[in-house]
Amino acid sequence: MARTEVQIGQRYREVGASIFGQAKPLWIVDEVFTASDSLRYAVLSKVGDPTLRKTLSIQVLSYHQRFVPDHDLATQKPVRQSA
Repeated sequence: MARTEVQIGQRYREVGASIFGQAKPLWIVDEVFTASDSLRYAVLSKVGDPTLRKTLSIQVLSYHQRFVPDHDLATQKPVRQSA
């Protein structure tokens, strides 16, 4: 897995669609820190509802099968939905 530099203000979206076929929420990096376990973490808040927050390791956030930076969304192929 390639090391990615995560910075405050970057936006990420979970890969895939929700169970209703909608895009998953967009998250913005509010804080990056090193915890007592020596791992780096990012604190994210949901764009549009900053009261929803989560903390993820940088490794999880950088795993492109789970999250993609917002600027990478244009390079993804659209999800085909059945009628």
